[in-house]
This record gives sequence, C-alpha cells and structure tokens, in this order.
Amino acid sequence: MSQFICGQRWISLAEPELGLGIVSESQGRRVNIDFPLAEDTRLYSIGNTPLIRCRFEINDRVTLISGLEVNILNIKEEDGVYHYQISEHLWAEEADIAPHEGKVSPIERLKAGQIGSFKWSNLYRRLVEAYTEQQGKQSHGFVGPKINIIPHQFDVAQQILNMPLPRALLADEVGLGKTIEAGLVIHQLMASQRAQRILICVPSSLVNQWLVEMKRKFNLDCTLIDDEFCAEQQGENPFNQVQVALCNFDWLNDSEYLDQAISTQWDMMVIDESHRLQWQSKAYQSALALSQVSSGVLLLTATPEQLGVESHFARLHLLDPLRFPNLEQFLGEEQKYGIVSEIVEAVELSGLSSAMDLIAKLNDDKLNAYAQSVLDEGLSQQQFTDWMADRYGTGRMVYRNTRRSISGFPVRHSEFYHLKEQSNLEWLISWLPSIGDKKV
Repeated sequence: MSQFICGQRWISLAEPELGLGIVSESQGRRVNIDFPLAEDTRLYSIGNTPLIRCRFEINDRVTLISGLEVNILNIKEEDGVYHYQISEHLWAEEADIAPHEGKVSPIERLKAGQIGSFKWSNLYRRLVEAYTEQQGKQSHGFVGPKINIIPHQFDVAQQILNMPLPRALLADEVGLGKTIEAGLVIHQLMASQRAQRILICVPSSLVNQWLVEMKRKFNLDCTLIDDEFCAEQQGENPFNQVQVALCNFDWLNDSEYLDQAISTQWDMMVIDESHRLQWQSKAYQSALALSQVSSGVLLLTATPEQLGVESHFARLHLLDPLRFPNLEQFLGEEQKYGIVSEIVEAVELSGLSSAMDLIAKLNDDKLNAYAQSVLDEGLSQQQFTDWMADRYGTGRMVYRNTRRSISGFPVRHSEFYHLKEQSNLEWLISWLPSIGDKKV
C-alpha cells in the first residue's frame, strides 16, 4: 500500500500557513496535494517531502467544512484514511475537516528535521537580553516622557515606585510639578506592567489640563468618563471599557455611575486637589470606597493642612487606614514629633548609640528592642531612621518640597504697578496679614 492515499490530510512543515492539504493523486514517486485554504496545488516527490500526517486526538475540538464545531469521541483507520466519531452514530472522514484546522507543534517540526536558521535564534536571544537589561535599569519608564525632569521630581517618583503598593501624598508647593511626578509614576507603572487600569479624578477646571498633559508629555491616552460616554455603553460598566479613565470627581461623586466605579478593580487611583476632601463628607466617603478597591493611591495637594489637622488626618487615613486608624491616636503621635526629631538629629550627628536615652523617653518597647538589635547586628542606622519615621510619623507617605529647598528655578522679581484710586488697595493691604500663611 502506498504511503500517500487519496483523502488523507497532510500539512506542509515548510509552509504551515497553507493549512490542511488533501491527497488528490499519487502516482509512482510523485504525489499531488491540494491546499483548499490557499487555493493551491503542490506536486511533491515521495521520499523527500516536507510533509507531516495530520491526526487529531480524542477530545480535540475541530470545525467541519460545513462550519459545525464538534468534539472527537473516537478514532479509527480504514484503508489508510482516518475516520473520526463526532456523535453516537455519526462519523466524519478526514476530508470533512475544515482546511484551517491544521496544527504543527515545534516538537513535530523538530522530529521532521525542519530546523530554522540559527541567526534568527541568536537575534531573538539578543533581543530578550537587551529587553531584560533595559527593564532592570533605574531609568526604565522615565526616559519616554517628553519632559525635562527636575531632580526632585525624579527622586519623589522613584521613592514612590520602590513601594510594593504605591500610596502617597504629593504635597509640593505650587509650580514644583506634582502633576509631572504623578505622571512619571503612572507612566513607569504601565511601562513595567505593574498597572493596567488607572483612575484619575480631578476638579472640573483641571480636566482638560490633565487630558492634554498626559497625552503630550507621557503619551497616555486618557478616556474622559462623563454622562455622554456612559450613555454610549448601553448599560455596560463604562469603567470596564477603558484602561486610563479620567473624570471630574464632583460629577462622579453625585453620579449614578459611582457604584460601577467602586465595583471596578483599579491598579492606581489619582485624586488632584485632594485638600477638598473634608473629613466624613460625602466626597471623602466616595474617595475612601474607591481607595479600598485600588492597589495604589496618589493624592495631590499644595496645601495639605489648609483645612486643619483633622483634614490632614483624613487623607492619611485614606492612604493607610491601618497605620492611621483614628484621629485621637494621630493627635497623640503628633505630641511626640519633637522627641522623634531630636532622635533623628542625634542619630545623624553622633550615631544611634548616642540617641538611646532619647529613644527611652518614648516608652516604646518595640522601638527600644529594634534599636538594640540594629546596634548588636551592625545594621544600617538609616534603616532604623526609616523604620522609626514609618512608626511615629507620616514616614515615606508624604512628600513635600518647597521652593526654598529646591534649586534651579528662575529668580522672581517684583514688578510694581500703580493701582487705580478707586481700587480696594487699602482693604487688600489690611486683609492680607489676617490670613497668615493660608493660600490666596
């Protein structure tokens, strides 16, 4: 019996894209195989053919020429042709299988001696090595944005990204680039595939600014979520349809779609002008619910204590409710900030051993034990300082830079202009001192 029999299905190892071929004629040392998928016929020399017999296995799911999808229940071979049982009383021949169902595994190609050029393997290996090396660099995710990164922005973004779950309050003064810092964090998280779904909540006056800056500077396509977009989803959760969602937080807070936003799992949530979130307000409760379904949270504000200590605690509780469980504990810890500052200064100037008496004043057995273990085991004193900062303060959760501490900004010059006599100059002069350091 000839190796090739009319009705058999074969696959070309050299050209698997041709699909399933069917033997149409076999004469002497030559065989004709039709490839219906490619609408082509090939003539092969028997004994030197880059072909492999196609055999499906039990439980394979295949499509017939008729378009019907079936499961293979049993297999038998009659006169060199496979017959597949597709129901209790129905069998299909090889020729009944759709031509696009051909499958060739790498092992089968290797067994048949179909080995590609080593240059492609070497090229792929070098590509993987280069990609892995690039991902391991600290600059990964920071070189793409079209911005001139100021050192303090890079430092803040890098510290936040070193957290397993980035949750922080960006409180730089106005004009120092909080939006840039947040954009760097978002861009790097997405470039490293640590985040796939981002929710950005901003006041209505900043929606267009965020939309433009994320696109121009970070090449991030934000989808504006509003009533019009939600209506187009025809009942589907609008927040499940996008990767980076941008919305007016005031709209979301009063919207019927708030529950859908809360039911979505977010990798990162960003809230700009977060000082507007007053303790126990409806907006705060909405933000708290969203933070509980988001792995990372970034809060942006230039005036973190504008509305008092209670408002500041509210944002810290939103970032880490376990570390800041209630206001009373937070106020009690604030009373110890003076001693904590003295301890840090003593450690930096004279070493940890010189600060042991100050540490004892805190009456914290865990802190005393940890300080002693640092001394006994020769651990880094910076490690102790970081641990104490996390335990007794806002730690590495609040980042605030001021123009006084940041260099590189242009010097500001006063320019005086004469105000009209009917202006409220006298009232303004008397009013400004009354507001102190509050934001105007």
